Amino acid sequence: MVFLPRSEMLFNIFLAGLLLFETIHGARFEINSAVTVTVKDPSHEGALSAHHLYHDGHSRSWFDISSLQPNAFFNIRSKVAPIPIWMPSLKSIDAGIGYNYNDLKRLPSRVDVKGKFSLGPINQLEVQPVFDFRSGQKDLLLQFTRGPSYIFGKLSNQRRRLIETINASALFYLPFASLSTLRLSPSVDFRQTLLRDKISCIIEAVTGGAGRTKAILNLRAKDPTLSMVYALSDSNIIAPEIHLKDARVLYQWSVKWNNGAMLHTKVDPSHSIDINWTDQSTAGGKWITDIRLPLEGTSTRGLAAEVKVRRQFIF
Repeated sequence: MVFLPRSEMLFNIFLAGLLLFETIHGARFEINSAVTVTVKDPSHEGALSAHHLYHDGHSRSWFDISSLQPNAFFNIRSKVAPIPIWMPSLKSIDAGIGYNYNDLKRLPSRVDVKGKFSLGPINQLEVQPVFDFRSGQKDLLLQFTRGPSYIFGKLSNQRRRLIETINASALFYLPFASLSTLRLSPSVDFRQTLLRDKISCIIEAVTGGAGRTKAILNLRAKDPTLSMVYALSDSNIIAPEIHLKDARVLYQWSVKWNNGAMLHTKVDPSHSIDINWTDQSTAGGKWITDIRLPLEGTSTRGLAAEVKVRRQFIF
């Protein structure tokens, strides 16, 4: 009898579960998958050549697959209740596998499964176990939602404290013309040692009337921010963000077209430009492209841009 290592056995069980999950009668699924690489100029430290001379005196090819940092991700999500007869409260299942070549060659880096349960007309419970194959860390994410408010907790086996973080969010409707809603989102991070780093709170206020303007105050001790979100129209939103400690300003712009395409741009003048483009395919599904252009520490010889393209299938 052949015994597999524990990590490989868990991975095989997970794959078997996915196959069983796909064969359930009447279920419909949405699939996301992505393969990404990081492309850099191999000659940014010297003249371009087929080989480099290392400190040990040996010449090796500059092309190494690990230098591309290849990553792969696969996710499958049910669009309807997967097992309505056996477990009617289970409304959806979301399963994902992440693979990083530089972490592990034969096994995925991360596996997670999320189940959503209905506990009433406005109550919902989400349970998501996460397993990291490299570190052996096992996390359990729990979120209870009641209408627009929720409480979230993260449990882990890697630290002395069982509970790592607790987040909550409560929405209040106000009878004022200038202020229609107020959302308070406190959080506690037990991994931090200092009290000022453990506790934070986000205050979000929306103006009355059309509600096109929203102010978000993030009271993090290390990096408090103030954001002003303004909707130019239902499909065109701008959102400058000010870092209160160093007065650094970020600019965000989001636009959505009638055909389902979306563009989100984030500009940090001292760091990078991030662009996310989602294109609705006429054949079904979506093409999603992420582009990051660094604005610091770059030159014409060493410009490093990261481009990720993934395809979302719906069936």
